[in-house]
Amino acid sequence: MIDHLVAMKINHWDGVIRELATKALHNLTPQAPDYMATTVMPQLLPIALGIDLHSRHGAILASAEISHALYKLANQNNRPVTEVISSDCVDGLKSIHQRLFDRKQYRSALLFSKFYSLLFF
Repeated sequence: MIDHLVAMKINHWDGVIRELATKALHNLTPQAPDYMATTVMPQLLPIALGIDLHSRHGAILASAEISHALYKLANQNNRPVTEVISSDCVDGLKSIHQRLFDRKQYRSALLFSKFYSLLFF
């Protein structure tokens, strides 16, 4: 189920599907926290910096939802989240904003949203 959400749904053309998929990943994280931290998170980081807007959006949302769920689990066990998420993933999460900004990839999202607002409103 987790692999299907990551491979097929976080990059869906419909933003609502992407958001639902990431909420599902958040809810599934307590069932497989190690898998999420060691397999899924490293898989999402390159997608979050990719060229495809839908995939990038879904991967960023999924990274945030999984990170939040892992934080809540770590907090329940009185552990810092950095014991659950690798330092490479933490560094990758921290660098997403700056790398997208440097590549001017925020601009495409802005143009995309302006296009849709002109089209439908």
